[in-house]
Amino acid sequence: MIVGYGTDEAREIDETAFEVKMPAGGIIQFYRAGGGGWGNPLEREPEKVLDDVLNEFVSIESALHDYGVVIDPETLAINEAETKRVRTSRIS
Repeated sequence: MIVGYGTDEAREIDETAFEVKMPAGGIIQFYRAGGGGWGNPLEREPEKVLDDVLNEFVSIESALHDYGVVIDPETLAINEAETKRVRTSRIS
């Protein structure tokens, strides 16, 4: 965790630090690792992958690459036929 991010006083501190004094308007930059998930990503419900795309947790490219879900970039709709084709080809 970086306290005072973007200033000359920026310093890295342990993420479990308590009672860190911050000036008014101060900025903290905090990085955490993401989870690895559970189960086969090709078996994840396409609607849940779309929700992650709409919430900007996953890109359209990642939806295809990681989950085998084809999403139209213009309509943001799942292409069910292509999703089935992609997933079937990866499982075979």
